[in-house]
Amino acid sequence: MIMVSHLSGQDVLHLEEFYRGRYVIIAMVFFFYLLGFFMFKYPCNTYSELKRYIKSKFVRIIGLYWILLLAQWIFYNVVGFQAVDRDLSLINLFQQAVGLHIFRSVSAYPAMWFMGTLILYLLLYALVSFVLRKRSRIIIALLVLVAPLYILRAQRYIVTDNYSYWIPFVAGILAGYAYSAGVFTFKKRRVPRWLDLISYGAFTTYLTHLMLWRIYEPLFDNIGVTSDIQFALLGIPLAIAVGYLVQYIYDNVIVYASKKVIKARN
Repeated sequence: MIMVSHLSGQDVLHLEEFYRGRYVIIAMVFFFYLLGFFMFKYPCNTYSELKRYIKSKFVRIIGLYWILLLAQWIFYNVVGFQAVDRDLSLINLFQQAVGLHIFRSVSAYPAMWFMGTLILYLLLYALVSFVLRKRSRIIIALLVLVAPLYILRAQRYIVTDNYSYWIPFVAGILAGYAYSAGVFTFKKRRVPRWLDLISYGAFTTYLTHLMLWRIYEPLFDNIGVTSDIQFALLGIPLAIAVGYLVQYIYDNVIVYASKKVIKARN
């Protein structure tokens, strides 16, 4: 839904109404809910668990994010594909990398605005989980943290609405804790191969799709692709393929090499 909402052109799909509607918000709420749900797999009660959590999130999420962020900085700043006036300075690049851009009015890197929120949420969860240790205390503390986030937004220290996804994130954590305690279960079903392939590179696809749209536009114009429907039918499968390929290279080259280095040092 998010990729479709970011298409531009003839507006055959009435995308302006789609983007301003509730569909994209639902997609983002669902993402942060799932992010919170699987936190039960990463307890941070001890130093070893905290170390495992940081390594897991750094390798799987933040490391990949930094690489793709640098790629976008090169794309927009060096190659010269930037069409709008954005702050592409090295200082802003650093702020974006560590999540401080949530205190700015707009992210300079399209589709990466939510990464500051993501990093903040992951760090807050690790801190609260490590300090309080008991699940009941953790849930209470995470819910209490809603207040300062809203206060910071009201005082305009946080200038975006990204903080609002904290509630579905905490709701996901609560549901994950309930699931791990056996309160409810899911019927296990085999995931179709095509869906598994799409989901494997979904995170990378999201982070790169707007950059790919900029590359596709002049190329598609040359072959007569003029409507959003044509763009979607051709561009989205290509974006999914690129996302899968980038994720595969990252997992099998960079992650593999880093594990080798860590193993050699130990």
